[in-house]
Amino acid sequence: MKKSLLKNNILSFSALAFFLGAFNIQAQNLWTGGSGDNLFMTTSNWTTAPLFDGTDNLKIGTTVNPVILNNSAAATPAITVTQFQTSPGTELTTVSDITSTSTSLNVFIGGKLHITGGTFWGKGNIYFGNSVGETPYCNIETGATLKIKAAILVGRSVPATIDVNGGT
Repeated sequence: MKKSLLKNNILSFSALAFFLGAFNIQAQNLWTGGSGDNLFMTTSNWTTAPLFDGTDNLKIGTTVNPVILNNSAAATPAITVTQFQTSPGTELTTVSDITSTSTSLNVFIGGKLHITGGTFWGKGNIYFGNSVGETPYCNIETGATLKIKAAILVGRSVPATIDVNGGT
């Protein structure tokens, strides 16, 4: 009787864990650059229009032109995502706040990240140099902040550079 009860409880717990975990799986929303304006906030530049409300899992793959996040009065004041990733060969310039809210999902920077204003905040780990390809580079200018709640790993798989030019 005890073996049967234990077996049923283990199976029930496993099924519940799988069922609850299935709701946390998110497909990546990929950068397409479809509108041709290279602006991060243009929803038609993504495979699915992002909400920027903390539920998006965004990835910028290799692009021909740099991606620009410049929040103006017409755009929202800050971007909140669940996970954020750039691939080798990408370039993102931001003067706006970007927050990756997940403590269990990481931020991966495989290309160039220019933080020229606002705060780029990863609540999980931030990896610079996690992918093979172009050497990752991060530039933090005056008035900009790179903020990490967990850990920052620079050059995990390939050499990476972080320049702090007046920022923090």
